Amino acid sequence: MSDWVMRRKQESETRWMAGDIYRIALTTEDTGGGFSMCDATIPPGGGPIPHVHKKSDEHYLLMEGELEFQIGPERVTLARGDSLHIKRGTLHGFRNVSIQAARMIFMFSPAGPEGVFLAAGDLPVPAAPVLPWGPERFTPELLAKLEANDTFVPPPTEADVDASELVST
Repeated sequence: MSDWVMRRKQESETRWMAGDIYRIALTTEDTGGGFSMCDATIPPGGGPIPHVHKKSDEHYLLMEGELEFQIGPERVTLARGDSLHIKRGTLHGFRNVSIQAARMIFMFSPAGPEGVFLAAGDLPVPAAPVLPWGPERFTPELLAKLEANDTFVPPPTEADVDASELVST
């Protein structure tokens, strides 16, 4: 690995996942596994279902818009310029609660979970809208791809804090 790495936007891989747009700006390979960096655009009502990364912390910087995060049993709203750190092993998810698209930069440390976008996301289609995923997309095959990239979707339990609000439209 070189002493430095620069990846131009057009060299980065972009995937559509669950109605959101994710671009991997710096990969596991770019950083020797220390961290990865992604850029995300989350449309109104969008965001991932609650999930856990067992081996990586996640760090967010909201560049535009507003996102409501569920972190364990708590909820917190991030606005433009706000940042958030979530420790590995913590159930979390977020939802765009505004009428504008949200954009954020986020990182995993160590790197690894960003591979989920390449393994399970859809290739972008020019001039087509990004569509949300319904429950039919969450097949055992997809869940295996998530788990292979340190992303675990626990089964719903009565102890969960109304996570359904974060995935409803």
